[in-house]
Amino acid sequence: MVWTGETPDVMKEHPRKPKESFFAGGGVLQALGGGLMIGGLTIFAFWYGYYEHEASPFDKNVSPDIVEYARTMAFMVLVACQLFYSLAVRNSKKSIFQIGLLSNKYLIGAIVLGLLLQLLIITIPPMQEAFKLRMLDAKGWMVAILLGLVPLIVNESIKRFLRFRARKS
Repeated sequence: MVWTGETPDVMKEHPRKPKESFFAGGGVLQALGGGLMIGGLTIFAFWYGYYEHEASPFDKNVSPDIVEYARTMAFMVLVACQLFYSLAVRNSKKSIFQIGLLSNKYLIGAIVLGLLLQLLIITIPPMQEAFKLRMLDAKGWMVAILLGLVPLIVNESIKRFLRFRARKS
């Protein structure tokens, strides 16, 4: 099913008030929470890039390779978090599985394109130099992808909890 912008059960939802803010109904909390979480994960990834090489961002004599590696970890996690999080914020109540993980082909295409562009930036030498990045090792890739999925998993868990709580009421 190709996503056309229509939601089959939209008529079951209460209409929103005409002057209601975009951030009404928990939108502010979702935007702030997601932003803070992604920011925190990005900082953690930067720190982890140093830690993986037995260094610290506070060390004075750190090799430029370690700094570039840490910067790449932060960059990869920042972009991956935002791309994967876009799947979770399509609907404030329904899970990505209720909506259909692949129901919006354009969004999936944008996520794949974003990941490919990110990969190009860290694999093409002139791009590496321009952004001061380098290729991650296998462990770095695993950590970057896992950290990138955290906001999606947390958001989906919160939605599941809220649906469960609503059923109990």
